[in-house]
Amino acid sequence: MPLKLSIIVPVYNGEAHLPRCLTSLLNQDVNPDQYEILIINDGSTDRTKITAEALAEKYPQIRIVNQTNRGLGASRNIGITLAQGKYIYFIDADDYLAYGKMRDILRLAEENDLDMVGFKTQVTRQLDLFSSETQTEGRTSAVLSGTEFFNAYPYHRFEAWWYLIRKSHILDNNLKFEEGKFMEDVIFTLKAIWASKRIVFRPEDIHRYVLFPKSIMNNTESEHLERILTDYRSLIERINSLLKESIAQDHPGEVSEHIRYVQSVNVYFMFFKIIRSSVPISRINELLSHLRQLGVYPVDNLIGGQYHHPKIKLSLFLFNRKWLFLGALIPIRLGVRYKVLKLPF
Repeated sequence: MPLKLSIIVPVYNGEAHLPRCLTSLLNQDVNPDQYEILIINDGSTDRTKITAEALAEKYPQIRIVNQTNRGLGASRNIGITLAQGKYIYFIDADDYLAYGKMRDILRLAEENDLDMVGFKTQVTRQLDLFSSETQTEGRTSAVLSGTEFFNAYPYHRFEAWWYLIRKSHILDNNLKFEEGKFMEDVIFTLKAIWASKRIVFRPEDIHRYVLFPKSIMNNTESEHLERILTDYRSLIERINSLLKESIAQDHPGEVSEHIRYVQSVNVYFMFFKIIRSSVPISRINELLSHLRQLGVYPVDNLIGGQYHHPKIKLSLFLFNRKWLFLGALIPIRLGVRYKVLKLPF
């Protein structure tokens, strides 16, 4: 009997988090014969392999793939190749799910013949939020095309863990995660949505995004922040290429506008990494000049909607005036370092 669902869990040195993640996946009220959990052990040097093998001995739906370290994007792509389920779900090993929710999401996808079905996440430091606070009984969700989804949900997340996706949708549209890239799921998610003919968003909190101080996005060490700035520049350039592709393929205008918005969001968040970093002002000047050449600086399409807070308006006013921003950067950095100033992001 074909499997209904493949859950792909890339993991690198995740022995502390993997048991919690897998426990949440094993408590989804899905028949064990109908789904699999693919653990892609990406060259871990701790006890991740031993931990995974101990769980696989108890639960036959768990499969383990061991490989040399290749990164998150490559691990997910390998998972897609090996997945036997009709639908695929990606989750990071340090996150987890509310119990007993995936069965309903899977049923929603199958009954409506969906390409994708999304749901909400909670950002938390807690490790035991296994109950969903959302009441969805009697609630219906509209089936949308990708373009309609962009209009209805312009502030969706970019990561791959907030949706189920049909495997044939991935293969038919030649979707792959970028390998060796920062935020490798941004392009994948955008392409997956715009290619969708049938997509539903279920406003139910199911996923738990766990904040850890040393995670890629939350690490504030100077050397790490400098690498992140380089990665942000690369990401913005890749989104810019995607935008040109969208225009060249004559996609609906809403698609291109949404890609521009995603690009602007990433430029905006990059500024806060600039403030926290110790990158010299001369390099930041060069970076801003490069962003101006790409047509993404100054940022002009964030005010309103999700980004309406006065602090955001004030920060954009500062960021969009290069010489004012560069002149104020050193005192702002000192204020943040000595906790006189608190950044919103």
